[in-house]
Amino acid sequence: MAETGPLAHVNLPAGGYPSVHRVQPVQPLPPVPPSPEVVTVDDGFARFMAGLELRAQSLGLQTGQSALGPTSHGASTYTLIPAPAEAPALTHTPPATTATQPAPQPAPPTAAAVAAAVAAVAAAAAPPPPPPPLKHRGITYTTLTPTEQTALHPLLLNHTHPPTRLSLEGYALTACPPKTIPTPPRNPLHPRHHAVVLDCEMAGTSPSRADDYPISLSLLDFFTGAVLVDALVRPAGGVVVRDWRSGITGITAGRMAAAGREESGDGEPLVGREGARERVLEFVDAETVVVGQAVQFDLKALGLVHGRVVDSAVVTAEASGKFANRGAGGGKMKISGQAGLEKLCRELLGVRIRRKGQSHDSLEDVLATREVVVWCLRHPEELKAWAEKRWQVGKNNKKAAQGKKGGSGRNKKTTAQPSNARAAPDNAYRGRGWDSDDGLLRWEDVVDYDCWPKSPPDWSD
Repeated sequence: MAETGPLAHVNLPAGGYPSVHRVQPVQPLPPVPPSPEVVTVDDGFARFMAGLELRAQSLGLQTGQSALGPTSHGASTYTLIPAPAEAPALTHTPPATTATQPAPQPAPPTAAAVAAAVAAVAAAAAPPPPPPPLKHRGITYTTLTPTEQTALHPLLLNHTHPPTRLSLEGYALTACPPKTIPTPPRNPLHPRHHAVVLDCEMAGTSPSRADDYPISLSLLDFFTGAVLVDALVRPAGGVVVRDWRSGITGITAGRMAAAGREESGDGEPLVGREGARERVLEFVDAETVVVGQAVQFDLKALGLVHGRVVDSAVVTAEASGKFANRGAGGGKMKISGQAGLEKLCRELLGVRIRRKGQSHDSLEDVLATREVVVWCLRHPEELKAWAEKRWQVGKNNKKAAQGKKGGSGRNKKTTAQPSNARAAPDNAYRGRGWDSDDGLLRWEDVVDYDCWPKSPPDWSD
């Protein structure tokens, strides 16, 4: 049996050619390095290779070529390429067989777990809890559920005023930077609120009191009633307040100076008209509906131009139908004798704000304005009946029950006269004594209309 070893045999092409069997072993070769190495072999091996070369020539191969690769004819040096090592035999070890264990069965739920699951399902199916009540100065205001908010949204949009009405009522429609700027367009990535209620308390900064300067700012989300801003506005450097109107606003120079201190009870004030305006623009863009009572004065004081407005004074007056057309030529008429916020609250809601001689409060004003508008949206027929009666629609030769600008108004009573058309927004309004005359002399009995055009004295009672 032939032995095996290095270069044991060379397989030539088939066809009966002899095989080259193992030659006599020669001296051991040095270890073969990883790369091919040139070595010298003895003359016997050289003669063997020469004979192999001649045999290759007889077969038509080119001199210097063989099945082993390039060679040098007649030379005794050859390139040896190590034979590849044999691949290790593949073995397969079958996995150990184990007995199949049955899957553990879950324990049956306890009675407590079943009761908790039933309670969770019931809680998910139950309607959400009502929002917390809105209370201020002893009055509880209406809170709207999410369903009610959704229902009122299109109604509010339908009551926004066209540019013709806004222009007639003194709203600025064109910005004049830097004194006035428009509200920015809506950014889809950072939309502002859908609707807010705005009110400012203002002081006079010129001898004629024509330049109103905001000294208090309140901003409310119309649908949720959440208070967004409620802060004093400290006049910026260089602004001289000539008339704080403290009897109306309740704000004095001393209170403004102490604002921000812990003992003052007032939070950190906003600084200047620009600071107040920037704060408003954190919640308002061009698509936001701004609700307010004669809110053109507030926008002007803040230096803002805005085109989506619902003015409670305009809504209540337009419900009468008297100001829809301007004679035979068509168009709209400027509203005369707008009702003040106090009167609207008394006659539509059945509630008296600023009771017992209280001064104006911008937070109370935004809450009350929101309440009036919500009531108007919910009770259009009652509003129409009230407005027609107030502006004497359909009656000739009879003066409308409205105040006259600049009149004295002294010793006029402010007793509310209930009517069947009224509907209080909350049961808390009932039994508050709003329909009784307390005999007190109020600021609206003596104040000049020009001093506070946003909320004129109520002389029609």
